[in-house]
Amino acid sequence: MSGDEQPQVRSLDLSLPRLSMRKLGELRMEGEGKLSAASGLVSLDDQLFVVPDDGLSLGCFETSLSRPGKARPVFRDAPLPEDHAERKKAKPDLESLTLVPSQPSGQTGPSLLSVGSGSSERRQRGVLVPVEGGEPLSFDLTPLYQELSRQLSDLNIEGVAIQGQLVRMVHRGNSAGGTNALIDLDAARFFGLIAEIGAVGPEALQSVRAVDLGELSGVKLTFTDLAPAPDGHFVFTASAENTDNPYDDGAVLGSVLGRMDRDGTVRDLRLLDGQVKVEGVDVAADGQVRLVTDAAAAGEQSEVEGEEEVAAAEAPAE
Repeated sequence: MSGDEQPQVRSLDLSLPRLSMRKLGELRMEGEGKLSAASGLVSLDDQLFVVPDDGLSLGCFETSLSRPGKARPVFRDAPLPEDHAERKKAKPDLESLTLVPSQPSGQTGPSLLSVGSGSSERRQRGVLVPVEGGEPLSFDLTPLYQELSRQLSDLNIEGVAIQGQLVRMVHRGNSAGGTNALIDLDAARFFGLIAEIGAVGPEALQSVRAVDLGELSGVKLTFTDLAPAPDGHFVFTASAENTDNPYDDGAVLGSVLGRMDRDGTVRDLRLLDGQVKVEGVDVAADGQVRLVTDAAAAGEQSEVEGEEEVAAAEAPAE
């Protein structure tokens, strides 16, 4: 791997009390029942945006979640197959979502950035979605992902976040023998390439560094999302999922919430209540941490299989 030495990590201390979560609501959609496979999320003022990893649209909600959300298409692809196995093969696998405060690619106003996981050839696209309306701008990540695949085993991008001139992605090292990694890119070069050629290559890459988050009940903790915090840090989530590849799901033994410096040092790592897989994390301007969990929140089993919920959790203390 390129870049500096492996970032320092404060080990998970199981003697500390678990961070509690409280259910805020369910991700119900207009005319569609629920938003399935929710992953990344971003809150902005009174809006909440959620990207599913098995769809072609963004879910747009009020932060109160008092009304069903509206779907906003991000890719103009043909509809995905209904069959689960075929849908999994065809989906763009958008696992991440973050706010771009100003739009460097020519559009005005803030945008939302989402990138594919890179775990197959169909999952190597990204998209910029203007918050205030307008046509989404898709771009190719194949040149960048080809370079990352040379450095990382079974590429699986699970989160992206922006702090100043830094674009940081996190790779989930859940393959056999794989390792978590931080991928840092120069923001000006990243967005400049999108505007110039509609593709991002390795010239935007600054460093790729391995991160060992430890284990939970003998299963490796691997990244599931990353978000910028108002104080300049990053907040991230990781889960212990018993699978040896980035394609198949496995039993989840628990999840953690952590804080990370810009240099990649992990300052805090705290266990969350319940055996839930946390798919997405967001830190609002007031410091509230919101999480998207898979199937259950606050340690309560969902009555509807695959139902997605948003939960709030106390942020780890500095």
